[in-house]
Amino acid sequence: MSSANLQAFLYFPWRNSRRRSRLQSACLRLPATPLIAIAPPPLLSQVTCPSDDIDISGNKFEFRAVGSAQACARTVTILNVAMTDALNAMSAMIDSAGLGAVRETLKHLLQKHFRVVFNGNNYSAEWRQEASERGLPALKNAPMALEAFLSEKNRELFAKTGVLSPEEHSARGLAYLELYVKQIEIEARTAVEMARTMIIPAAIKYQGEVSRSIGATNAVSGEKTLRQATLLNRINSAIENTIAAIEAVDEKSKLCHSSNLIVAAKDTSTLVPLLDEMRKQVDLLEVMVDDHVWPLPKYRELLHVR
Repeated sequence: MSSANLQAFLYFPWRNSRRRSRLQSACLRLPATPLIAIAPPPLLSQVTCPSDDIDISGNKFEFRAVGSAQACARTVTILNVAMTDALNAMSAMIDSAGLGAVRETLKHLLQKHFRVVFNGNNYSAEWRQEASERGLPALKNAPMALEAFLSEKNRELFAKTGVLSPEEHSARGLAYLELYVKQIEIEARTAVEMARTMIIPAAIKYQGEVSRSIGATNAVSGEKTLRQATLLNRINSAIENTIAAIEAVDEKSKLCHSSNLIVAAKDTSTLVPLLDEMRKQVDLLEVMVDDHVWPLPKYRELLHVR
């Protein structure tokens, strides 16, 4: 049963007998009655699922077109392994104490692990501070996460659940590290090449046009061109800052080579803030350089046909 059908079955009235019979035939036949009644959520807005003509309420339906390399299979596997281990431990506790201790077991587990519950923004600096105070890990980047994935505790967890042998676990972790290193290195080299061969030449060309225009205006009319001179100074500064950022990325990328993949990944991760800084400088140039000179599509052109 699709998620759209399930939500329509749970939350929305059946509008005709044809839909009712179709949804009934798609429902799972569970040998248990519902424990609680499910109240419909507030209808803030409605959209239509084009594949099934089903109204979806509010944020109960989303479509996210992520890249094909960002498949969720690995993430779901890791979450399922952790959930399986937790349920096995819970089952063992209940079996040893008897079914009458279910409530007390759940109460104990909730009190023990409630510190992991955080209803704020998990991407914020606030969460990193809160996690530190709670004694929880707050991994900031992929190398840190992959190092944790390769830990002995997690190797034993995957082996215990029968999902990955120790050899398979290590092989996958090292493959993920190598993939991360290669991708960041390729991104850095590509960004440097594009900036040097496309962005900087275009900016310098426009810089020359503005400079010649100011010189010609001063020679002919003798009027003050203070604001144009200020524009030229801003362009000069942005070009200098962009070249400095390009050189910083290029120099750092040459140093990110180590036979130890964990070390290589940590070194490579330091390229990311440098790439962010280079992108920041290029973005400044993008809003100053003439559209006809700029060699790449601008943000507004990616969203609207020019």
